[in-house]
Amino acid sequence: MTDPRPKKPVPRPTEETRDYWEGCQRGELRLQRCSDCGGVQFPPSRFCSSCLSPRVASFVASGTGVIRTYSVVRHPISDAFAHEVPYLVALVKLREGPTMMAGLRHCTPEDVEIGMSVEVEFEPRSDTIRVPYFHPSERRERTATDADASSAGRADASAAAKAGRVSIDDAVLDLSGAEPYLVGCRCRVCGNYAFPSQASCAKCSAADVESVELGTTGELWAWTVQAFPPKSPPYLGETDPAKFEPFGVGYVALPELIVEARLTESRPEKLAIGMPMRLVTVPLATDDDGNDVVTFAFAPIGEADA
Repeated sequence: MTDPRPKKPVPRPTEETRDYWEGCQRGELRLQRCSDCGGVQFPPSRFCSSCLSPRVASFVASGTGVIRTYSVVRHPISDAFAHEVPYLVALVKLREGPTMMAGLRHCTPEDVEIGMSVEVEFEPRSDTIRVPYFHPSERRERTATDADASSAGRADASAAAKAGRVSIDDAVLDLSGAEPYLVGCRCRVCGNYAFPSQASCAKCSAADVESVELGTTGELWAWTVQAFPPKSPPYLGETDPAKFEPFGVGYVALPELIVEARLTESRPEKLAIGMPMRLVTVPLATDDDGNDVVTFAFAPIGEADA
């Protein structure tokens, strides 16, 4: 049966936006990252909006974010949307940093809250174009209060201790789950991410921050080799120059922000800017109970999966 309602407008890709719309068609929300300054941007452009470098490349984003603000549309922009009023339009602060405007679905105006977590979905407009919308996320993120009150969740790192390993710092590296993850924080006011966690936002100074689980994969943004023992303390590893083994140190661009971390690879011929990396743990020292004290590191994806 033919739908008598007017058809919704179909976006027309340009040279700059073609890759973005091809991603939407594949169910991917694609953003751009600058290879020079590391800035992430949306909408797509031939140049970095931060440093004007032409060295920008697209990547597949997480497709998640939080609502920064929203509006209830009661008068449709065209007859094609008349059957959907009232509908919601939101500014979504993406996990990777940029803000985008999109429709919000599967919730009523009474359900929406500033700071609510959302995930992307795509509506077909034609055989080749799908348009992104967002809907409330079912994933509950731990708040800073939860994290403090739930030393049980952190204390569950005792399971890891029973297995002979403990985290160098539970507030930085969480071992309580099936897979390790880094613990960062996000400002509920401006959406800025930080690692390690802070009591207030470094960007807007707000004290309303929540603890979040950071992504475990990213791209190598820059690297060097630590060829001599670091100063101890605070370094807990081998400090004898005769026994010390050089290790890689790099900046890894996660979906949320860039973090500095140890690398499992130190051979220059095995490292390349932009290569995919995955979070792993490496032993650093032994505690008084004989457990391995482990820290976080990043390994090339092929090596980490081996």
